[in-house]
Amino acid sequence: MISLIKWCSGYVRISIVGGYPERFFHLCVNNKILLWDLEQTKEGYEVNLSLNVFRNHKSLLISLIRRTKVRIVIVEKKGLPIFLYRNRYKKIFVLGIFLCCFLVYYLSLYVWQIDLCGNLQNTDDMIYKKLREYQVYHGMKKKDVDCSQIEKDLRAEYDNMIWVSAKLEGTKLTIDVQENTDLTVRTEEYQESSIYSNKDAVITSIITRQGTPMVVSGDEVKKGDILVDGGVYITDDGETVVSAYYVAADADIYGETEYEYQDEFLLKNKKFKPTGNSRKSYYLKIFDKSITIGRIPKEYEYFAVTKKISQVKLNSSFYLPFYYGKIQITEQEIMTEKFTEHQAKQKAEEKLSKYIANLQQKGVQIRENNVTIEVDEKKCKAFGSLKVIEKIGVRKDVEKKSPEQVEEITEPNRNP
Repeated sequence: MISLIKWCSGYVRISIVGGYPERFFHLCVNNKILLWDLEQTKEGYEVNLSLNVFRNHKSLLISLIRRTKVRIVIVEKKGLPIFLYRNRYKKIFVLGIFLCCFLVYYLSLYVWQIDLCGNLQNTDDMIYKKLREYQVYHGMKKKDVDCSQIEKDLRAEYDNMIWVSAKLEGTKLTIDVQENTDLTVRTEEYQESSIYSNKDAVITSIITRQGTPMVVSGDEVKKGDILVDGGVYITDDGETVVSAYYVAADADIYGETEYEYQDEFLLKNKKFKPTGNSRKSYYLKIFDKSITIGRIPKEYEYFAVTKKISQVKLNSSFYLPFYYGKIQITEQEIMTEKFTEHQAKQKAEEKLSKYIANLQQKGVQIRENNVTIEVDEKKCKAFGSLKVIEKIGVRKDVEKKSPEQVEEITEPNRNP
């Protein structure tokens, strides 16, 4: 910002040779003459001097030059006043520069890019749709962006989001989320919180590090049931609660849950295959108006379209509502494939194995596979359920209890 102000006011780069340059700098400081970007050269020194001082305080500069016996040579002139003077006869060009600057300033008042980071279980489209309901969208005014409210709304909407951070830089709104059942992560974000079940399950193990466990191994819980209370209750010899304080509950909780699985596909399918013919076209979008240069050839009965779109940006956080890119149009032909019963079952098993592998990558253990595969004359069906053991629980703000409610609390027996 300081560099921009100096450029707008204009300055000259001067070379100082001979005499006593160090004394000259000392006298400039005493007379409150600003010098910056001092650099030593073979002949002497180079330094920047404000254009205002150079023009309006010549007599003082001449006096200092004579007293220190230095010689000053102008190396170059820089800044907005110099630029305007040199282009004083190019009025349309100068006007265009000012209009461009005004347009960039005007566009800087709005949000033109919303980035989502860290979301795995919830797709970008789902979150963008939800943000739109909160009146958060591309093209909104920056002054209307409430980052704290966005964080609260998303945490309240999605149980699997244990941490959300919204940050506005330039014209870019960045929303970082963390979707994880590892409840030991970022407990500092929740000074007082409890852990609740995020699905129906049978508890298989629970190790509590902080808080009061409300279930034991073998208990059947429903979605929304409390698993570990963030309240720690102090009892006397008669097991009566005499006091309580609240912490961020912390525990490893595993439960047996059930995943319903269903998939089907036709034995006779149409499949598209590229013919090798393709065309390119170009895409341009300004705000909500888009233009495509090039058309789809009439001889292409079937085709696939691939877009590669880029957004104009001045730097990593200053995006503009201008888009450009290429469109690849590839001709396709239809091919018919028919599966035998053996091939259909093999394909269904491969899809099921891929589904199971994705679950296992998330730390889910498969306990029972109760999926059945059936093939009839037209299609192949895979249906049933998977019994699994997985980490469960979501963190929510603790519900502080009244003295009457505290008296009713008893801690469940823990497994040895």
